[in-house]
Amino acid sequence: MTYFGKNGTAYPLEASPVNQGGEGAIYRIKGMPGMVAKLYHGPVPAQRAEKLTYMTELADADRVRFHSWPKDVLKDDSGNVVGLVMRYLSGVTEFSELLSADSDQLTWRQRVHIAVNLCDVVGEIHQMGQCIGDINERNFAVDMKTGYVYSFDTDSYHLRRRDNGRYYPCCGWTPGFHAPELEQRLNGRSLSQISPAESFTQNTDRFGLAILIFQLLMNGFHPFTGRAEAGKASEAWAGRDENSLLGKSPYFGTAPGLKTPAASPELNILPFEIRDALRRALLTEGRPDPAEWQRLLRSLEQSLRACADRPRHFFSAHLTACPWCAAQKQAVYQRRKKPAPQPAPQTASPLKGIAVPTKKQGGSWLLWVVLVAIASSALPNMAETLSKADFSEFLGYLIVCGVCALIPAVLLAKVRSRRFRLTQTQPSGDWIAAWKEKPDQHYALAVNGAWVKDRTRPGDRLALNGAGDYRVQLCVICAGSAVCVAEKNVSVP
Repeated sequence: MTYFGKNGTAYPLEASPVNQGGEGAIYRIKGMPGMVAKLYHGPVPAQRAEKLTYMTELADADRVRFHSWPKDVLKDDSGNVVGLVMRYLSGVTEFSELLSADSDQLTWRQRVHIAVNLCDVVGEIHQMGQCIGDINERNFAVDMKTGYVYSFDTDSYHLRRRDNGRYYPCCGWTPGFHAPELEQRLNGRSLSQISPAESFTQNTDRFGLAILIFQLLMNGFHPFTGRAEAGKASEAWAGRDENSLLGKSPYFGTAPGLKTPAASPELNILPFEIRDALRRALLTEGRPDPAEWQRLLRSLEQSLRACADRPRHFFSAHLTACPWCAAQKQAVYQRRKKPAPQPAPQTASPLKGIAVPTKKQGGSWLLWVVLVAIASSALPNMAETLSKADFSEFLGYLIVCGVCALIPAVLLAKVRSRRFRLTQTQPSGDWIAAWKEKPDQHYALAVNGAWVKDRTRPGDRLALNGAGDYRVQLCVICAGSAVCVAEKNVSVP
């Protein structure tokens, strides 16, 4: 199949796609190694077709080196825009996979270097007078051989024409990466309900950039997630979006009652200049631009020290000892500590959507003893029965013994099946919807801000320890961060 560019250039495509997504399919172009065609699944709206054409005029794809920028549009025989031609990026690793990598996969020096290159990618768009819009961990990837960072989904960028000021807006945003002022402007509305001039700006880009830099330097942890201190859960803990809107970060001391995640590095592993830049970017609107970030991060990269004991450990020169070695020693110590005994959960009545286990069924072992004793009382007569060769009486003894063995087995199976059914109680409403939307995600449950069940699945039961009011939240865990996708407030009398 062959399509044509805006100037009539022919692009013969291979028969089978190399990749497919929800929006379109990617095909190799015959005779053009390193270039691919993206064909949209359905008709391309007029505004998007106009946007793609404008992007080919706005910048040459060879100059915008680190973006999957449209080099040309694809048109069918009727002249309708059906896709675009762009550079093919192969062998790259998505940011979402990198953020939680350990030091054996990604050293801290490499993390800093990737952060420097990330600023270059964002800065390239800002220097054109444009902005990206939906900055998140799935829109960037890294070539692990070179450290170069690349950006995907450029056709969703938030662009404005230079000639007439018309916007080609970004129509989506990712929770946990959008600036708090954008949330305030939306005020419950969708992006389509506000003016494009009021949505994404270069300053909102800088917020998303700071989130990604924080996650790179802090081993994937999000700056607005944490764990509640004992006794302060209900007042302090909230999802990271709400914390972002309120400026509540445990790393910067703006979230009373909220502590940093247990496995997170301390913020003091970063030099003061980096900590201050992150504070300004995340808690104020006076955010550093990509050029300032590059200067700060390059200075950090040049000052890194190598650990004497572990050559893959790097740390800032302002520290006197390797923080990664200390963290590993602490982790080993925690694993060796004897776990404290956990109090048995109290019985509570079943709640809609949140299953509460009843007390364990006891006494089944006693039933076994009694019934086995009854069966054994018949054994002394067995030899006499056999000697008399009375088959009918012998058969009767076999039936009695079989019944004696079958009754406890049936009763135990009933008890176990009751427990199984209890543990399979299905949540309802928004919980089911949340699970069905992305069933393969890593889910966890939190009660009043404390993590109580990791790797949870539909039907898992949750013990609520005694009477009271509980805030139960279903969260998606990704790269050390948590996003609340469903919530219930329950009361146990």
